[in-house]
Amino acid sequence: MINSTSYDLTKQEEFKGLFIQPHIGIENDFYINESIRLGIGYRFSKAFRINSGSKESLNFINNTFYLNFKYII
Repeated sequence: MINSTSYDLTKQEEFKGLFIQPHIGIENDFYINESIRLGIGYRFSKAFRINSGSKESLNFINNTFYLNFKYII
């Protein structure tokens, strides 16, 4: 949705086909006590359309920062 106008991207040729998305990241856990950990991390990825026959190609670049709690049972 852009400026209150909805677009159906599934009907666009650029969004059809097979994409591959490798990623790289870093994560660290901090022990709060013996059974609870706080995790923080960052991940970078870029999605490539691998079966594009045109001169133009659609790629997605993603940056993710995350925070999680881990409880050990």
